[in-house]
Amino acid sequence: MRLFESLLIALSTYSAVPVPQLDWNEKNMRYAICFFPAVGVLCGAALWLWAVLAQATGMSGVLFAAIAACLPILVTGGIHMDGYLDTVDALSSHQTREKKLAIMKDANCGAFAVIYGGVYLLAYAGFAYEVFAAGHILLICPLFVLSRALSGLCAVNLPNARKSGMLCAFTSGDSRARARRPYRSCDDGLDVSRSRRNGGGVCGGFRAQVSQIRAGTVWRRDGGYVGLLFAALRVLRPDRHLDRWAAVIELLFIRHGATEGNLRRRYIGRTDEPLCEAGIAQVETLRKQGRSVDKLFVSPLLRTRQTAELLFPQMPYTVVDGLIETDFGRFEGKSADELLGDPAYQAWVDAMCLTPIPEGESVTDFKTRCCEAFAETIKNVPDGSRVGFVVHGGVIMAIMEAYARPKKDFYAYHIGNGECLQGVYDGETIQIK
Repeated sequence: MRLFESLLIALSTYSAVPVPQLDWNEKNMRYAICFFPAVGVLCGAALWLWAVLAQATGMSGVLFAAIAACLPILVTGGIHMDGYLDTVDALSSHQTREKKLAIMKDANCGAFAVIYGGVYLLAYAGFAYEVFAAGHILLICPLFVLSRALSGLCAVNLPNARKSGMLCAFTSGDSRARARRPYRSCDDGLDVSRSRRNGGGVCGGFRAQVSQIRAGTVWRRDGGYVGLLFAALRVLRPDRHLDRWAAVIELLFIRHGATEGNLRRRYIGRTDEPLCEAGIAQVETLRKQGRSVDKLFVSPLLRTRQTAELLFPQMPYTVVDGLIETDFGRFEGKSADELLGDPAYQAWVDAMCLTPIPEGESVTDFKTRCCEAFAETIKNVPDGSRVGFVVHGGVIMAIMEAYARPKKDFYAYHIGNGECLQGVYDGETIQIK
């Protein structure tokens, strides 16, 4: 149902086709941008039908070309022409960026818009005439689909000129991440060889990609012409630089090295302990594996900051307060042996540590806080980045429980001090590697 609603929103916005009007909200707009090519189907179909009629009636090429130039405007309601005219008006002004944006927002039409609008229509009509005379209209029609697909591709991969407006409504937040899925090309074939990630081979990805093109899976599964286009690009350049076209961010979740409290098996939440010698040794072992990141986020506590500085000595990091460890309240700084006689502790353990901690943070609040901090942090990270999170074991488990696939319970994602968990984030889920 949501897919159908997204289709209706795309058609009502970018075409003149009468469809039921829906209220715009996050749910029914989630996939709207994925249906931009559907408008191209309508334009291509209209041109093909007009060509069939023209041939059947023996119409002159001039009349055909004149009407053909108008058809896309009639089908779309002129929304793309409006954008084109606003753009050329702004660019021709040779003003500052702020003034250009103001010109684009102005409802009035300038002289340059009129001039370039006429140039566009004349050029389009001339091209249509030549294509019609050569009998290649059927080959041209699919280009309308490709143009709308590329429009969606640019919308979700290039920064918006403004942080408001119609385009932002289609490409903000979760909508942007979901919309990129039809525009990703054959990740499966490249995943097999790991060629799109560091250290992988190229030849395996090439063979897998070619086999998928031959089998036609690119066409069926990955967005038609756009999938085929980027499959070809990946064949020609199967390296990590093309990862920028995929809506993925590689994640490294690193638990800090051990502290003295960790070694004594104490509940160390907000206690700001430094790394002990054993913890430093753990981090040094991890550092020798040679990992690198483009961005680095850490908890505000000393043990995570020390770990980040040892792992990535030259890398600046951002402290995220929401990624701090849970507050163990009355249990803070004590071991299980020291708490054995406490009825509140026994009740907490019997409940799988899922009940509120006396004078501490509830598990629900903790998980919610961690996930909100992660979502807020990752939303501004560019696609194709490699991001490190140096945090706490509980924080990693909370985020993984909410986002990771395959889906498992909280404790299944436990990792030891100085260990790393890797995954790929697609804007919605984290696929564990």
